[in-house]
Amino acid sequence: MSTAYRLTGFDRRTQGDALAALLGVSFNFPPEDAPDWWDRGGDDQLRVLEADGGRIAGTLLHIPMGHYFGGRSVRCCGVAGVAVAHEFRGRGAATWMMRQGLREMRAMGYPLSSLYPSTMPLYRNAGYEMAGVYYTTTIPLRAVEVRSHERTMREVRELDIPAVEALYRQLAAERNGWLDRGRYLWSRAREPRLGPAHGFVAVGPDGVEGYLWFVNQKGEGWKSRMMITDLAAATPEAGRSLLGFLAGNGTMHEDAVCHLAPDDPLLQLIPEHCFRSRMQERWMLRVLDPAAAMAQRGWAPGLSGAVEFELRDDLFPENEGRWVLEVAGGQAELARGGQGRMKLDVRQLAQLYSGYQTPAALARVGRLEAPPEVQATAATLFAAPQPQLTEMF
Repeated sequence: MSTAYRLTGFDRRTQGDALAALLGVSFNFPPEDAPDWWDRGGDDQLRVLEADGGRIAGTLLHIPMGHYFGGRSVRCCGVAGVAVAHEFRGRGAATWMMRQGLREMRAMGYPLSSLYPSTMPLYRNAGYEMAGVYYTTTIPLRAVEVRSHERTMREVRELDIPAVEALYRQLAAERNGWLDRGRYLWSRAREPRLGPAHGFVAVGPDGVEGYLWFVNQKGEGWKSRMMITDLAAATPEAGRSLLGFLAGNGTMHEDAVCHLAPDDPLLQLIPEHCFRSRMQERWMLRVLDPAAAMAQRGWAPGLSGAVEFELRDDLFPENEGRWVLEVAGGQAELARGGQGRMKLDVRQLAQLYSGYQTPAALARVGRLEAPPEVQATAATLFAAPQPQLTEMF
């Protein structure tokens, strides 16, 4: 017999205990820790899947944020905390919840949604696809060999926070895929669940030029490890001073762990290639509203061209059909029409949009059809550095 579901808001008073128990079992943490997570995310961003009789069958959390593409922030609904009760697993509950959740996100005006997947098939079935990477980089502190003190390093003060956030936005806009953070994401950087975080800023003549937050974590023997939850530098002087600060902690800490990609400019200031990077996770992207997604992102000012494509989307009929993308003067417009010379699914549109895959690469694995000249134009329009994130959510 089929089960009827509905996706509702969250009432902590009547649903709190049951939802905390579900999250604790699903993510292996004490149920009493759940309220702290709800406080960070906001009760209004939680969604609860109810089955017949009001039984709680699942949950997910909306994270209002943005992704930077082409130098501009594109509004995005991040998804986290996806959990389904054991007795409802394998019965389509998670698929129903995700698809219904995406309909709500589109109705709320989000052009994009993104997440870190625990399993690929569930999210692919909802129209998500791999669209970027997340690295873990380990830096042995005694090998850094940077002893710069060009900028004053001091503990962060409350008055520094606006400058820190402005500096992050400045740098994030230059990176492909980085997050435009809201309250939830900033709390994860500055108040992580790993333990008390220590924040320091690099101060130059005009104010804050760099910063880092880290948590001490016990390593082998008597030494510890610096788990860096956020790190950024806007000038070479600040970058060298941050590295000098890390190197100066080499007597008490074995290494520092951060989530910069191996090609991050800050790591290029280390004289020797002593750090080790590994791709830890891939994140997924879902295009909810193609026209809004194209209009909100940035495009290179000197770039111009047009691509006609035919889109498949089995969740949103309004996305299906033929479209013409025209790019000029740093702007783009997506309108109905054209001959549909490039054929692709909404999942592959996400991969082109983020720069994770090229049209030629998708064509080689049968995920895109287009003449070579159309592929070349699309490749030029969507060309971008590897899309990355430096944080989980």
